[in-house]
Amino acid sequence: MHQRLPSGKRYRWEFTRHGEEMAIDVPGALTLDDSELMAEAAAGRLGIACLAEIFVRPMLEDGSLDCRTGAVQRNTAGAVPEVVCQGRGKQGQHP
Repeated sequence: MHQRLPSGKRYRWEFTRHGEEMAIDVPGALTLDDSELMAEAAAGRLGIACLAEIFVRPMLEDGSLDCRTGAVQRNTAGAVPEVVCQGRGKQGQHP
């Protein structure tokens, strides 16, 4: 899913692979401007979200979100850990 930034632009997912930085504009129909709402939508299996770890930590701990270690990434500033998450339950349901 997409995140709308305060500037109105969509956030591009940022990754580093083999020392090369890249920003990806992922496909998807859902665009939200609230990180907590994005976490809830991901937990409800409405899409895959790239969010700051602080917003998804409770859902990771209770098992409603699945974030694989290979999907963990850092933004280009390297200051805020971000994770790519998807819900574990059935689509549209928060476990």
